[in-house]
Amino acid sequence: MKLNQVVKAVQPAKVVEKALAPNQIADNVAQAIEKTVKASADNLELSNTVAKTSAELWDSVSGLVKKGTKTDPTPLFDALYPKVPLSNGSAAVDKLLQAKFDVNGADRLGQTALHKLAFDGKAADAQKLIAAGADVAIADAKGRTPLFWAAARGDADTVKVLLEAGANPNIPDKLGNGILDVAKARGHQDVAALLEAAGAKPVGPLKDIKPFTGVLDGNHPMLKLFNDELDMHRDLATLESIPVTFNANYNSRLNQAFDKIFMDEGLKAGDNKLIWTWTSFKTITPGPKLINSAFSDVMKGGSADMGLQKTVGDMLATRQERWQRLSELTGIPVPDAFHVYRGTRGDQMVESVVNAWRDDASKTMQIPHRELASWSLNKETADYFAYNFAGDASSSAVVFEKDVPFAATFADKWADGGNFIKTFSDQDEVLVGLKERNALAIDKSDVTVLYNGRKYSYADREDLFKAWDNRQRAPIDYLIEGVKSLWGKK
Repeated sequence: MKLNQVVKAVQPAKVVEKALAPNQIADNVAQAIEKTVKASADNLELSNTVAKTSAELWDSVSGLVKKGTKTDPTPLFDALYPKVPLSNGSAAVDKLLQAKFDVNGADRLGQTALHKLAFDGKAADAQKLIAAGADVAIADAKGRTPLFWAAARGDADTVKVLLEAGANPNIPDKLGNGILDVAKARGHQDVAALLEAAGAKPVGPLKDIKPFTGVLDGNHPMLKLFNDELDMHRDLATLESIPVTFNANYNSRLNQAFDKIFMDEGLKAGDNKLIWTWTSFKTITPGPKLINSAFSDVMKGGSADMGLQKTVGDMLATRQERWQRLSELTGIPVPDAFHVYRGTRGDQMVESVVNAWRDDASKTMQIPHRELASWSLNKETADYFAYNFAGDASSSAVVFEKDVPFAATFADKWADGGNFIKTFSDQDEVLVGLKERNALAIDKSDVTVLYNGRKYSYADREDLFKAWDNRQRAPIDYLIEGVKSLWGKK
């Protein structure tokens, strides 16, 4: 048996990663040591290495039941959110607490079990963990304490439990959102009263949320908070279930987050159908084409009484209503417009920009795209799709930037259903809808071009023209150009 094989066999991290519970970790360690001791009995070097490694193992495992693990999720998370609905999670939690398992172990988001329970409105479990030593003062990676999440979610019972345990109501998150500010902005007056009674003070000036207050971009603190909230929904959904295939049922927890927005069950079901069609993972899918076609039919006055056309019609007719509900629930203002970006690839797109930049008669250009297209609030997302999509570095790409009016949008990831969030969670996606193709004008200065490895802004357009005119073209290009020239002379 080789030395590196022995070390690998008893590597503490590997043993811990594969363990499902503290007692299993101890068993795995004991078995690993026993096997390696037997295998190295006739080799002094191996024996010494095994002895040293064994001591390190026992040091790392010593008190493991008391200290918890660094796995994500921790065994306590698994016990609180059992993947098998009928399993006795409560008994597992009690056993861990009786064994003095560390209740303050955090996951990759810096969140302890108490954070999850506060977010989820599980006051009784939160109280049980606090009694076992859960720290109410720990802030997660975004600077949010369990009290912050309980207040943001409007859970008065959990807020009471945390305040009684000594939670500080005056710890803002890293975005500057105060606990009291968020509770009031979201309309949780009962929670706000509890916080004020405990000495909570506003961090910033409180403003009434009014509809259509301007351009929404990704830096809005309440929007960032809501994005993180949706991430927590997704994390808890992952803890609770084992997805076999991507389907609408898997996102039940995310859909629950939108129940108050989608008050109409028929509309909610229709949205799920639409999003499933749009986000199908089949290699060859007619989904986007079907939605584009249905959208085009509705925009041009076609029937919206049945099928996908009805779903599209309902989405368009109720979009503002859903955003107003979202605004009331989260404190995010209903936007006049979205500041969005779109990344595209290929010489044909570059050529369209070159031609537009050469036209000095107009300050704007028409963006070539279909009736329904995806944009993003994140420039990084647009850059990725333009320059590095699927790991395929592009030499020809264009990134557009524009304030798109609310009325020109069809759907987005915030007010249009949990299933959309699942697939496009990091893209901050907005679907822009046009009645006619290529009917979206954009300021020429809000376009960036990548050509032959160099990026060009509008100020660099003369350099782009030279590079474009000197490009190596296929013979067919010259043939077509010659035919066009002869045809023009006739």
